Amino acid sequence: MDTNRDSVFLKPLEDGIEFLPAEPGVYCIWNRINNRRYVGQSNDIYQRCRQHRNELSRGLSSNLPMRRDAAVHGADAFFFFAIRIDAIAGSEKASVLNKIETWLAVQLGTHDERHGYNLEAGRHRTRASRFRDRERKLLRPNSGKYELLPWVNIYDPIDAGLLESWVPGS
Repeated sequence: MDTNRDSVFLKPLEDGIEFLPAEPGVYCIWNRINNRRYVGQSNDIYQRCRQHRNELSRGLSSNLPMRRDAAVHGADAFFFFAIRIDAIAGSEKASVLNKIETWLAVQLGTHDERHGYNLEAGRHRTRASRFRDRERKLLRPNSGKYELLPWVNIYDPIDAGLLESWVPGS
């Protein structure tokens, strides 16, 4: 066995940010521990992913499921890579980039919270996010609607059958 050839596979894991372009496009954040993914878009993929990494490291990510997993697995569990690099950024091309982001989120299953972290894609909230927004509104202390049972975590994945049967606005 040639140890020199095998040594390339023994290098420590990196987060991949240093290999990202400072260009517009769509990127993916992959949790190597639980295999959940996030798809996003930016006019500068490199800077946006650095911002994500810093927020995850400091526990400040606005994406609560990602922040929770970073607290459990550590920020080093996340790997960043570009999916598509485009010169279509800008206000007149934003709708095209939104469509690409949405299509990739669906193809990778990141809109399904069992497999991904996306709360929205292409400026559209996912079905689960809209459901959670409604539930949070009903759970407000002054709403008087109902309260969360002590053993229930509002951020656990929603049962797929329940989510399928939910009619938005009801």
